[in-house]
Amino acid sequence: MEHNANQITLRGNLSAPPTFSHENHGKQFYRFFLEVPRLSGVADTLPVIADKSLLESAGAGPGGMLTVTGQIRSHNVRTDGRRHLMIFVFASALTCEDGEALNYAVLEGFLCREPIYRRTPLGREICDVMLAVRPPLLYRHIRRGDIVLCRYPGRYWRNLRFVPQTFVKRVVGLPGETIEIADGVVLIDGEPLSEPYLDPAHCRFRRSMPPRTLGADEYFVMGDNRDNSNDSRSVGALKRTAIRARVAKVLFRLPSRKRKKRR
Repeated sequence: MEHNANQITLRGNLSAPPTFSHENHGKQFYRFFLEVPRLSGVADTLPVIADKSLLESAGAGPGGMLTVTGQIRSHNVRTDGRRHLMIFVFASALTCEDGEALNYAVLEGFLCREPIYRRTPLGREICDVMLAVRPPLLYRHIRRGDIVLCRYPGRYWRNLRFVPQTFVKRVVGLPGETIEIADGVVLIDGEPLSEPYLDPAHCRFRRSMPPRTLGADEYFVMGDNRDNSNDSRSVGALKRTAIRARVAKVLFRLPSRKRKKRR
C-alpha cells in the first residue's frame, strides 16, 4: 500500500459555480467552495482547487453533492497590501454522489507548537494543533516568506553547550543571494525587502548586520519577533538539511488527550 502523509476526503454541497483561479503548464485550475456540515449542524465552507478537466468530467452543479479526494496545500497570497497564508484542498479526484457529509484527513508531520486544549459548546474536549507537513521535493517548494520548521544549534544550556532545538522561522534569504540588515531593514542584493507580515511592536530595536552571501544550498531565516528571535542572525545561514518541513498552519481539532491529574 502506498504511503501518503497528506490525504483528505471531503463530501459536501457545492455552494457556488467554480471560478477561474490560475493557469500552470498549460492547465487551467478553478476554485470552488464546498459546504461540509459539522456534528453541531454548522457547515464549514472549505476552499478547493481542481483541474478544469476534473470538473468537466464530474459535471457538478451548484447545490449538488460532491466528493473530493486530494491533499491539503498552502500558498502565500497578498490582500490589501498584506501577505497571509491560504489553506486549501488540491483535488486529485471529484465524484458526484449522494451520501453523508464527510471530512476525513490523514497528515504526518512535525508539531510546531504545544497543542491548545479547549472545550466546544457541545462539551467535547478538543485541541488545536499546528502541523508542518513535509511535501515531496521539499527544497524546490521553499520560497521567500515561507514559514519553515528548522533544526539548528539552540541556546546555551548549562553543562550541555549548544543543544540542537526545533524552531519555527520565516525564510528571508534564498541560495545565492546577498543579505544585509541596515537599521532594521532587510536588504536583498542591495534592495529593501517588503515585509508586511511584521508587527512594529516586535521590531523596536533597529539592528544592523553586514552583507552575507548565501551558498548554493543555504537559506537565511528570521523570526517575525525580530526583537527576541534566535535565528540566522546569530547561528548563521541554514543548510537544506536543517529545514525539516514547511509550515502549512493547518489547525486541526483533535480529541483531547490531556492527562488527568493524579489525586
